[in-house]
Amino acid sequence: ESVAVSRASSGISRKYKGVLFGAAAVGGLVVAYHAQAARSARARKPKTSEPRSEAGSVGKNKARRKRYSIQKLVKGLVRIVGRDKLLALLALTVSKTLLSNRLAKLQGYLFRAAFLRRVPLFVRNIGENVVLCGAAAFLE
Repeated sequence: ESVAVSRASSGISRKYKGVLFGAAAVGGLVVAYHAQAARSARARKPKTSEPRSEAGSVGKNKARRKRYSIQKLVKGLVRIVGRDKLLALLALTVSKTLLSNRLAKLQGYLFRAAFLRRVPLFVRNIGENVVLCGAAAFLE
């Protein structure tokens, strides 16, 4: 009877322990293999003679080019569409994004209120959800 009690108290069967041990062993082997592959790839890579400061300036130049590209795009859009329409489009985009994020968060609150059976909170959230869905439909 004491053997049965000790088996019941462990909670995990022998077969399941074997599967867990095997999975852990395979995971360890995979990690070790990838670490070895990374080390050998690093050893094969030729060392560059560039100092670190130049490598940092390459990143700065890339950021500068990116900013210039965005400025060029905005200038072209302003010329085609007009400044007022572009600002209206930007405001519409930002407001739709904020509204969508609020709706997603609110629907999570709705689920939680329904799951926990909190009726007053659920009714208040469903009312806000209906109003925000109407606003989203209006923005569309």
